[in-house]
Amino acid sequence: MRPLFLIIICLFSFSLSKSQTATQYIDNAIKKVNNNNFVGAITDLDNAISKNSRSDYAYFLRAYCKGELGDSRGSVNDLTKAIAINPNEAEFYYNRGIHYMILKNLHSALADFTKAISLESKHTTSAYLNRGTIYHDLSMYNKAIADYNKIISIGKGNIAAAYFNRGNAKSMLEDFSGAMKDYDKAIELDDKYVGAYYRRCVLKIKYTNDFKGAIQDITKVISFDPFLASAYRLRGVAKRAINDYRGAIDDFGKAIELEPNSPYAYDGRAEAKYKLHLIEEACLDWSRAGELGLDAAYKEIEKYCNSPNDYYDFYHDFYFDFYEYDDEISTTTEQEQIISNSFTDTRDGNIYKTVQIGKQVWMAENLKYLPSVVGPSTGSETTPYYYVYGYDGTNVTDAKATSNYNTYGVLYNWPAAMAGSASSNANPSGVQGVCPAGWHLPSDAEWTELTDYLGGTRVAGGKLKETGTTHWNSPNTGATNETGFTALPGGSRYNNGNFTNIRYHGGWWSSTEYGTYLAWYRYAGYNFSDVGRLNYGKEVGFSVRCVRD
Repeated sequence: MRPLFLIIICLFSFSLSKSQTATQYIDNAIKKVNNNNFVGAITDLDNAISKNSRSDYAYFLRAYCKGELGDSRGSVNDLTKAIAINPNEAEFYYNRGIHYMILKNLHSALADFTKAISLESKHTTSAYLNRGTIYHDLSMYNKAIADYNKIISIGKGNIAAAYFNRGNAKSMLEDFSGAMKDYDKAIELDDKYVGAYYRRCVLKIKYTNDFKGAIQDITKVISFDPFLASAYRLRGVAKRAINDYRGAIDDFGKAIELEPNSPYAYDGRAEAKYKLHLIEEACLDWSRAGELGLDAAYKEIEKYCNSPNDYYDFYHDFYFDFYEYDDEISTTTEQEQIISNSFTDTRDGNIYKTVQIGKQVWMAENLKYLPSVVGPSTGSETTPYYYVYGYDGTNVTDAKATSNYNTYGVLYNWPAAMAGSASSNANPSGVQGVCPAGWHLPSDAEWTELTDYLGGTRVAGGKLKETGTTHWNSPNTGATNETGFTALPGGSRYNNGNFTNIRYHGGWWSSTEYGTYLAWYRYAGYNFSDVGRLNYGKEVGFSVRCVRD
């Protein structure tokens, strides 16, 4: 959990320990926190608390460290102890509310944000924003609107987000005119507000029939995030509505390229092809849409296609031959594929987008190689294990059928990421690890090269993260994805045997260990724009991004 408060919390009026020894432990912990050594800081804070169990500050700082390590339950426990000691500190309630949100304990979060608001602090407007979000999630839209109104009237904080969220709540109440005005205002305040352009586009398509305006809005979204498949689908719908069938086919085709298992893109392209009397091609697309789970596509086949079974069989023959040919050429024209920003892993046929950033060529997607799979309760710091977030089983086929696998890829413990190789901090690492031939697991030094090239860790996260809130939780602070890296919040398999933090955090292993039990990794989060660097237990499951040799 990234801090929503300053690390140097000495400015706060918390009650510090009267024991000099406890104070020294706390001072040491602060130094370690500022060096991202949260495990070491927790050890110091444990010692501080053993010396003075009434130090609300020590509990508060330990809660922060646990949050950084993905232990929201531990953070809640420590913040509860801090509140018991000092029940009038808004900071405690606000941050406990954040962790309750992560744990999906919405009613407890609601109570904490309400208390934080009553105590008044620098987090008051943020508390209103988060409480409004919870009211929205609980379908209490009028209460959500009241909280967003409060932020707007105060005139501080993330006012653009208040207008955007209020627009979403008004849409749920079918006040589409009011919602449109709020999206307009959000864009006026922040002309890069991707979510506002996206939602305004949807309203223009569904409720005002302003298809040309919708195309302008969604084209803006694509300019910020050229890898957002749903944006191309929306633009395809709008183009089809104004009889630009060729343009619609191109956009649906791009959506399919980015998201091959989307039945709606195939269905949309089929309708456009049918309008151009490309009957056989349309029927092939409807067949594929049906195969991917869109039952309505089979009704289109019955209505418009003379012999659906023939087209279905032809579809399989054609695509089987195509992919067989694609596998064959992937070993001989790999260099050309990389240059054209895609690459085929011949081990399983997965196709990855790639992107050059500085002198490095990175995979622009999380690795999906899955030779075996286990549930989150199985872990080891020496035996390789592979996980798919949310899947608790051992069947690879079933795991690959999940949406989390297709969106976020595989989580690897460090032994699985390294595949038997020794630790390396060379640049390049020389560690192929779990990566395909011709690619390698980046070292800590290679990650540093990336963040340095992007202007340092404080700004690199925003430049790497996918924009919008389709996959990242709101507010997805600072996300521009100007690199095309498209970092996604795949969460982790934590060392307590649970999956945690999908949509909130993404973590990626390096090939560099930190002692016997820890290894370095990089992470990005939904509410900060920097890239974090941390050493963590080798048994934890994180995502992997590979670098071209």
